[in-house]
Amino acid sequence: MMPLSWTRWKIEGCPPLKIFRKDQQAIVLLVGFIIMTVCSLKPSCGRLSFFQKDAGADPGKQVREALILEVDGLVKKPGIYPFYVIPTRLEAIRQAGGPVDGLVFEPSRSTYLSTTGDRLTVVKRASRKARIVVTRIDAAKRFVLNIPLDINSSDAESLDILPGAGRRLTERVVEFRKKYGRFHTVDDLLQVQGIGRKKLEKMRPYLTVNHSSPIKPG
Repeated sequence: MMPLSWTRWKIEGCPPLKIFRKDQQAIVLLVGFIIMTVCSLKPSCGRLSFFQKDAGADPGKQVREALILEVDGLVKKPGIYPFYVIPTRLEAIRQAGGPVDGLVFEPSRSTYLSTTGDRLTVVKRASRKARIVVTRIDAAKRFVLNIPLDINSSDAESLDILPGAGRRLTERVVEFRKKYGRFHTVDDLLQVQGIGRKKLEKMRPYLTVNHSSPIKPG
C-alpha cells in the first residue's frame, strides 16, 4: 500500500492529485504554529473582544458601550454627550464646544480621565483661568439614561426614583450604610428592613456598587 504523502495522494483509478507544494507546506505549518501560539496565550480565542469597557484605561481606548457625560457651566454647547473612546476631561469639554470667553485650564487638572455618569462643570476662577468641577449626573437623568445608581454614594432622594422604593425605605438604606459601613454587593440590600428578594430584583438593574469594604455583620 502506497503511504500517504503531504504532496500527493492517489486513489485507484484516479489520477494523482496535488495537495501542497513544499513551499506551501512551510507556509501552512507556520500559520498553524502562529494560531496555536495566540490561542495558548489568550484562552478566549475564538470569541475575541475588540471593545472592552474599562474606565481606568488609557485615553483613546475604545469602549463596548457609550460612556455618557454631562458637560455644563461656562461651555459653548452644554449638554449630555456619548463617547465611544474614553476621553480626558479636557477632551470632553472640547466636545461641548470648549470654554466660553477664552477661558483656559490648568493642564494637570484637565487630563484626568472621565467615567460614565460624570458631570463636568466649567467654572471661572480668576482672570481667564477656569477649572472643572466633577460631580455626578442628576439621579433622574441617570435613570432615564440607564446609568446605574451607586448605592454607596446616592442619597435617599436619589434612590427614591427606583421602582418599588419609597422615601422611608431609601432613608433606611442610607441609615443602614451609615451604621454598618459601605455596601459590598447589591445583594447586601437584603439586610435592610423592608427589602426582600422580589423587591430587590425590581431595583437591581438600576443599581451598582463601587469597590469597597464589606459590610460589618449585623
